[in-house]
Amino acid sequence: MPFHGKTALVLGASSGIGRAAALRLAAAGARGVMVDVWWGVCEPLPGVYDFSKYVALAALCRRLGLKLQCTMSWHACGGNVGDDVNIPLPKWATDTVEKGGMFKLRGGGPLELREMAWYTSPTGEVTREYLSLSVDEVAFLPAKGGEGKTRTPLDAYAEFMAVFKADMSEFIDDGTVVEIQVGAGPCGELRYPSYQGARGWNYPGIGEFQCFDKGMQYMWCIENPGGASSLYSSYMPVAGSGTMNDHHPTRTPFFRDDGVWRTAEGAHFLEWYERVLHEHGDRLLSAAHDVFTGTSVKLSVKIAGIHWWYATPSHAAELKCGYYNTDYRNGYATIAKLLRKHNAVFNFTCLEMHNWEQPPTAHARPHDLVQRVWETAAREGVRFAGENALERYDMLAYRKIAGVFREAEGIVESTAFTYLRNGPKLFTWWHYRNFKKFVALMSDL
Repeated sequence: MPFHGKTALVLGASSGIGRAAALRLAAAGARGVMVDVWWGVCEPLPGVYDFSKYVALAALCRRLGLKLQCTMSWHACGGNVGDDVNIPLPKWATDTVEKGGMFKLRGGGPLELREMAWYTSPTGEVTREYLSLSVDEVAFLPAKGGEGKTRTPLDAYAEFMAVFKADMSEFIDDGTVVEIQVGAGPCGELRYPSYQGARGWNYPGIGEFQCFDKGMQYMWCIENPGGASSLYSSYMPVAGSGTMNDHHPTRTPFFRDDGVWRTAEGAHFLEWYERVLHEHGDRLLSAAHDVFTGTSVKLSVKIAGIHWWYATPSHAAELKCGYYNTDYRNGYATIAKLLRKHNAVFNFTCLEMHNWEQPPTAHARPHDLVQRVWETAAREGVRFAGENALERYDMLAYRKIAGVFREAEGIVESTAFTYLRNGPKLFTWWHYRNFKKFVALMSDL
């Protein structure tokens, strides 16, 4: 909802929400509900959609006076921090990838689909949580009716949104659905899957660069000396950038204070790695804008709060997930400019965290990071919203969240806070009592 002097409180519901839970949320004073609209659930066959559960949820919210924030979730759920359900990508989509075949990227190719559809680490490990941005415009996904008809992932995402809009039109028109969050990567965030619990990542590991599928290698080659003919010998200057669980990045050749990241060669690579991610977000937001233009819903994008190693010059963990933010460069300004282009809300995580709660070995500064983000949003004229990164039910975290919005009040336009997450634990008497106090805190802003 518009800020109007009060921060709207929204509750996350990954796997749905029952009438009893919705009643308790409304009774606590929450303004609405956030829900993931899962690709893997709602498109069981190519071009066949079932949004009936979301229509029912919207009808329930309307009866209770709650608003609905819908996240277009084109990623798989399971294996990341806070995941309590397992929802894969559509089987027909992953089966198509595994079947393989030769497909052309724009300006060249052909390449084997299985080698370019998934983000890949320097050691060749693939992540099947989200399709690689390198295949955004490759027509390999089957369309309704089969018979050789194919779609690009961007086509599929746009069609998904268009049918969702049509099925939910009654609730969009009457103002029940107020926001569409555009999923743009793992966990629905605009980033690379550089760290994944399912692959053995442990906090505060710096993660791994995710640009070694053959599609991204090709994209790199056509922009750099050697051209596309050097695909299998392409050189990305990431040697010595550490392993996924490296806890000493400042000792590596890439991330030490005078390392590769400070050189012209390193900066060129990091700018490319960031730019192609932003171009992916731009394509998705353009598709969403085309679908929802003329409606009153806000568009938003979630950006991950990568707060570990923030207190070191290179900010290694941020660089690996695609945020080119260092002590010498504000990577969130380029994100804000992208969001401003589409009039989208800058939704950021980890608002509940204090600096002092983090282990010294993580070199983490979540408070400083959040402040940098909302100040950047303010300078760029972009609206700001937030979420908590971890499940918290204590007043220490709640007061920290409220403090962020209080500090930012009058400086940046704040639209909502999404509280994660709905479930039985929240409604135990002690946690529910704290939650109601939290709602009151937010309502006073």
